[in-house]
Amino acid sequence: GIRSETAMAGKRESKKATRKGSKAKDEDKKEEEPPVDLKALESKQRSVLDVAMKLFEKRAVDRATRLVYSGSKGLKDGIEDFHKTWCNKMRNKHKVTGFAGLINGTVFLHVIEAPEEVIVDLIRNLVEVETLGLLKNIRIIAINDEVPRCFLRWNVMKASADNDEPQDVETVQLAWACVKNLLQLGIETKMKQPSERLQQKYLPSTQKLVRLSQSTELCTPAEYLEIFHSPVDFTMNSERVWPVSDLVKV
Repeated sequence: GIRSETAMAGKRESKKATRKGSKAKDEDKKEEEPPVDLKALESKQRSVLDVAMKLFEKRAVDRATRLVYSGSKGLKDGIEDFHKTWCNKMRNKHKVTGFAGLINGTVFLHVIEAPEEVIVDLIRNLVEVETLGLLKNIRIIAINDEVPRCFLRWNVMKASADNDEPQDVETVQLAWACVKNLLQLGIETKMKQPSERLQQKYLPSTQKLVRLSQSTELCTPAEYLEIFHSPVDFTMNSERVWPVSDLVKV
């Protein structure tokens, strides 16, 4: 009996000693843990630029290239149908918003918001439009890249505007006033077609648009493509000299 009690007491003491030893080992392990790698943590954190780029990509659908142009009605009808067909085709793959209207049956005005490749395709088509006789004297009033959309949908319609003779102002000021009013038209129109009240308030008069279409300060579609979307070709002065001079002198 004495031996068994002694053995039991010995086991208890050994268990206590084992527990104390394991606790001491755990404490030693905690003390021996390597320091936190701050550089590794910083590499996982996103910078302000990373956040900005992510927001930029996320909101890409809300930005677009905006084109505003006008032209006088040509000898043939069908300019509204042409734009409607073209726009429906593009909307199958891209988001296209804006407003197009034949104002007072004489001048066509179009503001469109879409990806850049869509805008360039439209400008190329405008060259053909003049050839077909649907429009004449087309002038690009404004084109802007990476701008927020002001229109929520695309509309085409016959529109009306009050008669208003343009004052003695520069073409740039007249074009800017036209663009500014069109943007306000888009903001107030929202998802509906522009009401007659909004048309009368924001659409430029045919007299102003005719003056813009007759301006030599604004590009035609063909001139715009030649300036911004054609290969750069130039001749260096050294190429005009014969015999050709050595490029490197020893």
